[in-house]
Amino acid sequence: MRALIIDDDPQSVKLMKRALRGWETATAPTLTEGLAAAGTLKPPVIVLDVRFIGADLTGLDYLPRLAAVSPQSKIVVVTADYSPRDAELALENDAVISYAPKGDVALLISLALAAHRAAYRPASIAKESP
Repeated sequence: MRALIIDDDPQSVKLMKRALRGWETATAPTLTEGLAAAGTLKPPVIVLDVRFIGADLTGLDYLPRLAAVSPQSKIVVVTADYSPRDAELALENDAVISYAPKGDVALLISLALAAHRAAYRPASIAKESP
């Protein structure tokens, strides 16, 4: 299985790669680079951080753009900050959201489970789920 990780924090990327051990992973440190990589690679799973230091937009703002350039990709949004609005935006864009504090081992478990669910969830089920 292949995944694209879009995150600007090298420590988080390292943890995510460890969580996705056995997966072929590509990384992008900015939203712009992530969008370009998604369009080129068309990965089955995109792991997307919400907050990017110094960026005017968030990963959630990029969800529609990522879906447009790689419509077959399942997107797993990863964030340390719980926000009902973030969860709503992710679900509106057919993404899975995974909450875990930065550097927490729970992130590894949460991300691996979310990526697995996203990769194997048929689109018809995803669109019908509440």
